[in-house]
Amino acid sequence: MSDRSIISRVVDTLCVGGLSILLIGAFLLLDVKQTGPLLFGNFVILTTLINAPHFIASYRLLYASKEMVEDYRWASIYLPLLLLLYSLFALFIALGPASNAQYINIFLLVMGYYLAVHYTGQTWGMMASFAYLDGLKFTERERTTFRAILKVLMGWQLVWFSMTISDRFPSLAATLPTVKSVVDVAAIAAAILGFVLFGLITKRTGKFPPVRVLIPYVAICFWYLLLNKYPNTLFWVQLSHALQYLIFPLRVEMNRLHDDETAVNLIKPMMLYYGLMVLVGYIVFFGVEDVLVALDSKLGIIAVMLTAVVNIHHYFIDGCVWKISNPRVRKDLFMHLNAHHA
Repeated sequence: MSDRSIISRVVDTLCVGGLSILLIGAFLLLDVKQTGPLLFGNFVILTTLINAPHFIASYRLLYASKEMVEDYRWASIYLPLLLLLYSLFALFIALGPASNAQYINIFLLVMGYYLAVHYTGQTWGMMASFAYLDGLKFTERERTTFRAILKVLMGWQLVWFSMTISDRFPSLAATLPTVKSVVDVAAIAAAILGFVLFGLITKRTGKFPPVRVLIPYVAICFWYLLLNKYPNTLFWVQLSHALQYLIFPLRVEMNRLHDDETAVNLIKPMMLYYGLMVLVGYIVFFGVEDVLVALDSKLGIIAVMLTAVVNIHHYFIDGCVWKISNPRVRKDLFMHLNAHHA
């Protein structure tokens, strides 16, 4: 039987949530209060090597071919133009005589809310992808229930983010503690229901659910436990999410290279691919800011807007491109499985 994996079963398991469960589990068990980036390394290094490439990889997927650009015109053309226009408007107001940052704050709020949609959506995407690989077929009721559970968890993240940014929106601050107490209970109940559902799947199929299907769900529960206990630890959740995502565009790139060049040795081209992702990511997230701040400290706000634009655009690209029901996605992502059977 061939290894039905994205990279390999071990790598898949670790990247899709295994490593983040171990790391975040250690934070929670050891009651680590200083979980900032400097605990295990420099923020810039980890962001450059893991988080930034996962953003740039989505651009490679979208803009690699004219066909993709044409098929996803909102993601490739229209949304970037709208984001650019809004950014110019918000920066004009913020850097003008009034120095009013309210439109930038609104943009950051939208980014944070969209992030909740992105995280929970990717969790379901991971579960569906590995269910496909491992031959687990969810019933319609199971799919609907898991999606509903993840929507409740998404609601928790929306409220959590609102609290972290409430100093910029005083009108939100008054009601948030009450709302948070309600969504805490709802999220706990929803998370437990998810584990009950996995138990029911075990009963229905007669075997334990595939580990790679279960782990993304466990991982997001751990992420939210960490954020609830230590609100300043979003950095570690971002890294966990990025690592989870990266193996998928890496596999697509490997499949395309193999298909185009019928090459067995993909080490050099994949090292070049990853190196370019790292380089471009560093320029976008750090290089631009360094140049702007060197010119004028006030211009650093442009880098903030650039980061927000890239984030929002990435979330939208991800929602458009990664549809496991799309035949092209299945072809690009699972081409290597067909080759193994040939």
